[in-house]
Amino acid sequence: MIRRQVLLFLLLCSCVSLEWGQTSSSTDAKPTATTRRTYKKAMAKRASAPQGPAAPAKQVAVNLDAGVYHCEGTTGFEEHKHEAVITQQQAMDKGFRPAFGKVCE
Repeated sequence: MIRRQVLLFLLLCSCVSLEWGQTSSSTDAKPTATTRRTYKKAMAKRASAPQGPAAPAKQVAVNLDAGVYHCEGTTGFEEHKHEAVITQQQAMDKGFRPAFGKVCE
């Protein structure tokens, strides 16, 4: 949770930075391409490093819109089981990442 808050803070700080030679208020500052790339890299790194040991045979529900999967027995599983229920290994092979960075045990 703290990492998410720090990342959001850094993202917001970098969005407010001014371009060369321009004076501007923080209300009309727009994120730059560099900021978006940095954010995407950080999110990709976070998604590629799940926490805990994986149990590949566990059933998971896949949220197709968000690209994440939820472990059986969680609220997310109940909400998304109508979309697709597959094994955790299949979800990982198809590029889905664990919801909240926690793999099923």
